[in-house]
Amino acid sequence: MEEIQIVLRTEEELWELFDKTLDHIMLDRLYPYARQDWQKGSLKMGNRVNLEDVEFRYLSCDLRTNLKGLKSILKLPIYGLRVFQSSKPWPSSLILNRLNEGSVDKVLAMNGVRHFFALSYEFVTIRSFDPQFIARIKHNFESCPK
Repeated sequence: MEEIQIVLRTEEELWELFDKTLDHIMLDRLYPYARQDWQKGSLKMGNRVNLEDVEFRYLSCDLRTNLKGLKSILKLPIYGLRVFQSSKPWPSSLILNRLNEGSVDKVLAMNGVRHFFALSYEFVTIRSFDPQFIARIKHNFESCPK
């Protein structure tokens, strides 16, 4: 995989990094609340259980969505994201932390993953199976000094 690091100057620049031709998004270990305070709300757990009027914290999940959903998620005060962008939906049986480290790239490619974005505050590391995608980003954005 090709890799580049970007320093974001504005929040809008993050959205510009994503490949608008790939509508399948998986967010790995999403923490939708940056604070450790208790949050009030309701949690729907599939078709089986709907937890009404509960308090929760440190809620974490893997989340499948599309570009429209990703755009909404990017409005949340989240300071760390791991986003996979692919040509097909993320399979239910594919669980990242269960993969052998040496086979991760091969398994991701076999499952249609094209790009990976790791966001930490204003720093974004992008890995892609498409060298032209990285070249376009290099052309449009400033790289981090190594």
